[in-house]
Amino acid sequence: MNVIGSIRNIVFARLVSKNKSTTPAIIFFSVIVVASGALTWEGAIGLLAITGKLITTVSYGMKNASAVRLLTVPSCICWVIYDAMGFSIAGIATEAFSLVSIVIAEVRLRLSDRRSAEKTADNENTAHNERMALRKGKNAEIPAGK
Repeated sequence: MNVIGSIRNIVFARLVSKNKSTTPAIIFFSVIVVASGALTWEGAIGLLAITGKLITTVSYGMKNASAVRLLTVPSCICWVIYDAMGFSIAGIATEAFSLVSIVIAEVRLRLSDRRSAEKTADNENTAHNERMALRKGKNAEIPAGK
């Protein structure tokens, strides 16, 4: 599954960077993930791995970074449960790191967006105040009654 995921990530990165559709790749890799899951079936726990990989297959094919991160959260949860049931400390740590990274990235993105919006509003207010000052200055130069 990791080899499939690595190849998928490379393909999606290239498609997204070239602004090409990822839909065919999403379908292709989804079929590969399901087939791989069926071939390596070890019971119902395998559904967590398949579900997690399918979710990231869809999310990594998106062009919106925030949507990719938010849709990756359920995948991480599937993998944490899978790793916990398999007593994989490294797997749990990896997914915990991923979840923390996603939260930090989203918080930073939203703070940055808020700051940009505030800066834009400040710039608009400054420009408005400057225009009003210019108008007042022009009106002051014109003598009354002329």
